[in-house]
Amino acid sequence: MRDNSIKVLLIPVGEEPRIVSVPNTLKALQEHVGGYIQVFPLDSLRPNQKLGAVAIVHEEGKITGGVHRNRNIYSDGKVFDTFYGQFIVCGVDGDEFSSITLEQESYYCDLFRLVPVNNKF
Repeated sequence: MRDNSIKVLLIPVGEEPRIVSVPNTLKALQEHVGGYIQVFPLDSLRPNQKLGAVAIVHEEGKITGGVHRNRNIYSDGKVFDTFYGQFIVCGVDGDEFSSITLEQESYYCDLFRLVPVNNKF
């Protein structure tokens, strides 16, 4: 990874998404998600809408004690997966992570906005 900063969408547990700048290093990304990273291609959820963004999540978030549930991830109106712990949404440029675009920022801010339903995500 390049050693420069990128603009990402940070989605903390129980908080609204916000834009932050993070160093584009493995160490910095791991610090933001609280452990080893796993990359989840968000385009796989909506094949007809290709925005080229990925979610960087805690690789062991589902099995590690103390990592709280964050957001349900939907595909075709059904829960497809659940992200645990704080995660990041960013763009990709080839094999590198890149800053989130305005289009990605707008779409994923709306998608990951807190909308409690029966006090649950």
